[in-house]
Amino acid sequence: MQKAEAEIDVKGEGALRSLASLLVRIGNGYAIGNASNLLPEQTLRGVESVSNREGVRMAAVILVTGAALCVSVLLGFPDVAIAVVTGSAALLASIVIYGARSAVAKTSELMGVIWK
Repeated sequence: MQKAEAEIDVKGEGALRSLASLLVRIGNGYAIGNASNLLPEQTLRGVESVSNREGVRMAAVILVTGAALCVSVLLGFPDVAIAVVTGSAALLASIVIYGARSAVAKTSELMGVIWK
């Protein structure tokens, strides 16, 4: 599923259809009681597991955002400028690390954590 989800950024709507089809097959497998084997074996043949690097990606965005926040505070920027610099750094880091489609959601998530 992670592989199918990652293809959304590259293939767009076509990948969404593939992911939806995969989710329907998983749902059908669960509905008929195959909780231990949700996908047919032929579907999984030749598929390598995708490593989850979400923690590393988010850590990189947090480091860039935190660095921008620290630098703007140390330079004595006013509060409004600190917020703009920090938000801009978070958005740019998210675009570089996650891609343009996911960047806004990840930036919003991060800024919600920072400004609470």
